[in-house]
Amino acid sequence: GVAHTWFAVSFAGYSYCRVAVLSPSTRCAAFVSALLRSSTRAARAPSFTHACSWIAAAALLACGQEVQRESQSSEMKMAWRGYQYMLGMVLLVPTAIVVTMLWAWRRIRGARGAMLEGGPARQLRQGTSEEFTIPAEAVGYVIGRQGQRVREMERTSGARIRFKDQQDNEDKIVVISGSTEAVKTASERVKECVMKVEEKETDVSVGVPVPVYAIGRLIGRGGANIRAIQRESGAKVNVPSDGSEGTVECEVVGSAVEIDRAVALIQESIQQSELSRRRKAVHSRQKTRKPATTPPVEEIQLVYSQLPLSNDFFPAFVSAVDRDGTIWLQRVDGSDSAHLDQLVDTMTNDYSKLGPEELLPGEIVEGGVVAAPFPHDQNWYRARVVGVADSTLQLLFLDFGDKASVEVAMVKSLRPQYYRLPVQAIPCRLSRIQPTGGSWSDKAIELLDSLSLCATWKVVMVMVEVKGEERSEIKIVDTTTDKDIDVAEQLVEEGMAEWSMERPLGDGEDSPDSKVPVTLEWVDGRSVSVAGSFSEWEPVPLSRT
Repeated sequence: GVAHTWFAVSFAGYSYCRVAVLSPSTRCAAFVSALLRSSTRAARAPSFTHACSWIAAAALLACGQEVQRESQSSEMKMAWRGYQYMLGMVLLVPTAIVVTMLWAWRRIRGARGAMLEGGPARQLRQGTSEEFTIPAEAVGYVIGRQGQRVREMERTSGARIRFKDQQDNEDKIVVISGSTEAVKTASERVKECVMKVEEKETDVSVGVPVPVYAIGRLIGRGGANIRAIQRESGAKVNVPSDGSEGTVECEVVGSAVEIDRAVALIQESIQQSELSRRRKAVHSRQKTRKPATTPPVEEIQLVYSQLPLSNDFFPAFVSAVDRDGTIWLQRVDGSDSAHLDQLVDTMTNDYSKLGPEELLPGEIVEGGVVAAPFPHDQNWYRARVVGVADSTLQLLFLDFGDKASVEVAMVKSLRPQYYRLPVQAIPCRLSRIQPTGGSWSDKAIELLDSLSLCATWKVVMVMVEVKGEERSEIKIVDTTTDKDIDVAEQLVEEGMAEWSMERPLGDGEDSPDSKVPVTLEWVDGRSVSVAGSFSEWEPVPLSRT
């Protein structure tokens, strides 16, 4: 703006000096002509100073033409040449000096700001950027624990490092921006991290001993903690389901770098569990009240939530997914979902005040209902005993569908008032599909967790397709993105599941004449027959083609 203003003043002064040798009438005619010729272009100028510059330039040209016509004598020509030299020294030279000083000042300010800031805050206007792809398994190592490594690279290089959003199992695009030198330094650092991961030719397996009491916190509700460890480290962590007394050995599979990171995260989880046990032991010893027991509840029965009978979609949470593909739903379209939070708070406040010998459950058998703390968050929940070991119980937490191992000494009898709220978790399975190969693989369960937004407490839309006594068959659609995602269709598309022969014809719009393609795989036997209501259930032989 300063430079444009200076040019406008220079042109205006230059024009006036050139006009000074003209008569007043000729001078006015020249200016009017200049204004008319420059008005159209000045109206499109991006700023007022641009418009002034164009008008002054037009006036300069118009007056110059008049001067050439009027200048006949040599004295006039010599005076005009003197004007030119004077204006060149007085106006044009200072203009060049001012522009040069402005350019130098901006360069010095930019360099000084970069040295003083030394971090992600950079003058990116005059910088550059670079994009390249890195393997998905190297992303966790590049980012580091809670982003420490990538922040350190940003601080030391002065560049900005970001990752473009893509699918979890795809390679990531790294975008590095900043000055040329900063981008080069940060790019080299990122590529060094990737090379460290790629230098490991084959994955190795390491066993990590984990105390039984720390397994629950390690896994987390719905497997959230173990998935976070795998995602952050890049290693695969296998936790045995049959916990025994003492310790169990968790298998960690991956490169040396990935294993080191995963082991550190596992040890951190074990330390948190140990601190929690110590605090609980101190709290129990401080109890001075006399132990008391509550008679067992025999006549009170739990009430279970039911799925809606209509064929419409309804909102729900997916709270847990089992290894056999069982999906646990929590409905969010009623008032019971709000009462569940209140129940958990009340039970936690109640049972945390009891001593070790208070409200003991008596004889513990499979199928019994107890109150127990969830190992991950130490809140108290309603649970059913699904397995009994020497001093450990395998519990199903009824309102969420999670399973965890809890010591016998930790469980209590469930008070009568905590039976009133219907059990919130409803077991279901996806309709129309079956796992590829006959059983759900670890990768398939992880994908099902991700697609159904398990334990993220984000709403998905659910529709009941087949009502069952034990497990209903449902359809789940994720509507949180721009494009609705059918979980069953996505599993089939990824090759983790296949359509079953019991796939429904549609939503009731199919006529009796609708045709459904069915593929029969020949396994063994001499002949194949089909029976149905169309043949009064008499076998009709088929010919092989």
